[in-house]
Amino acid sequence: MTDHRLTATQAAVSVLLNDIADRFKPGAKLTLVVRNPTAEAAGKDADFVMTNDTLDEAIAALQRRKDAKR
Repeated sequence: MTDHRLTATQAAVSVLLNDIADRFKPGAKLTLVVRNPTAEAAGKDADFVMTNDTLDEAIAALQRRKDAKR
């Protein structure tokens, strides 16, 4: 993704995440993860992650969800 395209995407996603955040209690943490498995398989950097949390805390939340489904 070019720098301009990345900046434009971040701006657009920020607006949408703020709209989503308004539906939750104040202080809610949001994390958006977009993956492109085809590009990943080709060895390209294809992940887009945007969060108002730390990555460690976001990963911990995903792990809790994964563990709960077992």
